[in-house]
Amino acid sequence: MNEDLAGFLNGVAGLAIGAAAATLSATIMKAELMPEQLKWMGTAGTVVTACVLVIAFAFRSAISKTPVKMAAMVALILTISGVIYLRATRVEQITVNNQSYNFMTGWRLSEFGEAARKRCLAATNRPPTDQLSDFDLIKCAGPDEIGSLYKDYSSAGVLYVLSYLILLSAFTLLVASVKLVPK
Repeated sequence: MNEDLAGFLNGVAGLAIGAAAATLSATIMKAELMPEQLKWMGTAGTVVTACVLVIAFAFRSAISKTPVKMAAMVALILTISGVIYLRATRVEQITVNNQSYNFMTGWRLSEFGEAARKRCLAATNRPPTDQLSDFDLIKCAGPDEIGSLYKDYSSAGVLYVLSYLILLSAFTLLVASVKLVPK
């Protein structure tokens, strides 16, 4: 087969698989991995995937080289681990008006968060030295207060956004480097 034609067909196949990845970003990943505050990332992920696909198509011969693929694989493994870690540790599922939502939290309580924790403990007749889970704190204080409850709430959000976008980019680059048609 003509080398140019094989390269073109592999590029088109990569584009098609990448389009499927963009669809996954806008649907499954958005529904299952994204906290409520970052739902916009599903759309942003689709845009990032589309942009990376165009770049990958234009530079497909460079991307198919082993060092680039290895870097993308390492980035993919690290970022999927990061997204799963953040989802497992910094996202709480809370029911509001009989509807379940996933809300992102921070790591450390702010002064406001500490005061809210004490108020919530007092409301349940527990001593102020008791611990209160993020779930119970958000349920008591209300989801609208999440940004005020944590000192590092925005840091968690930035880490989540970067991990998610790098994950999509690395995945898209790896998909675009797949060669379905031999040269």
